[in-house]
Amino acid sequence: MKPRGLSICYYPSTVVFVDDDPTLLKAVAQEVQTYAPCATFTRVEDAIQFIRTHGRRNFGKRAFQDEDGFNEHRIHEEIYNAKRFSDIALLVIDYQMPKKNGLQLSEEVSDFNIPTIMLTGEADETLAVEAFNEGLIDAYIKKSTENLTPTLVTRIAELQLRHFLDVSLSMTSILSDRRTNTLSSCFHDRGFVTFFKAFLSEHGLTEYYLFNCPGDFLVLDRHGKPSWFIVKERKELDAAIQKLFDTHSKDFKTPQQQALRLELEEHKRMPFFFSPKTLDQSVSDWIPYLHPCEVLDSGEEGKVFYYALIPYESQHGVLNLSKIQSCEQYLEQNEKENHGR
Repeated sequence: MKPRGLSICYYPSTVVFVDDDPTLLKAVAQEVQTYAPCATFTRVEDAIQFIRTHGRRNFGKRAFQDEDGFNEHRIHEEIYNAKRFSDIALLVIDYQMPKKNGLQLSEEVSDFNIPTIMLTGEADETLAVEAFNEGLIDAYIKKSTENLTPTLVTRIAELQLRHFLDVSLSMTSILSDRRTNTLSSCFHDRGFVTFFKAFLSEHGLTEYYLFNCPGDFLVLDRHGKPSWFIVKERKELDAAIQKLFDTHSKDFKTPQQQALRLELEEHKRMPFFFSPKTLDQSVSDWIPYLHPCEVLDSGEEGKVFYYALIPYESQHGVLNLSKIQSCEQYLEQNEKENHGR
């Protein structure tokens, strides 16, 4: 599946499984729980109650809680909210269930707008196709599919990403309309989106949140350890560098300062100052804020992006490290709760 774009944030969120076969539930949950919380149910009634309790929560609604509407700072403040992981991102249901079948369950919780995968037998495929065409479900997979568990896990990951992108649309639209806070073109560049997904996986990063426009991200690993991922298209980087030069035009005098200027002009480093206060420092004190960067040719319309992964240090003074709620902690608790069901 080709990426449609980049969501404004992503964190592991709950997948609800409903199947009267406990063996299948256990097998799939064991795979999915390595990266996302699961809630498993053998009774439809219990699943419906769980969805009614947790199904209306998501980061989009929390970001619009302020009287003035959307508050972009609430995006990265999600890292302090342990309940973010209980947001329901996906529903996986078996068609053949006692009392109520999977379609009836899907219809009963349709107002929660949760992406849904239906598991079907051979005889149920026609019904599943009709449900897909009518928009009641987002995908269906035959239980007889070879390598069912890895196929299902792959589809779950794809639909979780799509869920975050759908919830993000209203926020990215607002940010794109704010003249001083235009979003980076990386959000709509398929080459970059594909690269970013692989980069996060390679570096063991399980969450990301837009921190500042146009493209400054706060990223976390499963233990809640934060880093910065900074990305700018070439013209965005040139504009940021030129703004620094204009603001401090008289400060590049010494050989060291001139060497820093050359490294910026040649795109060997990119600026990231963590907070506006650090911009007031002398050019000679900028070295901690000018970061070696890598280059990505996205292959789309000749766009070139520069990016850097920067370890978070306590002296940055932006986050309250003691309040960060990690995915690892939640997954451990979630596994205990599933064993108790």
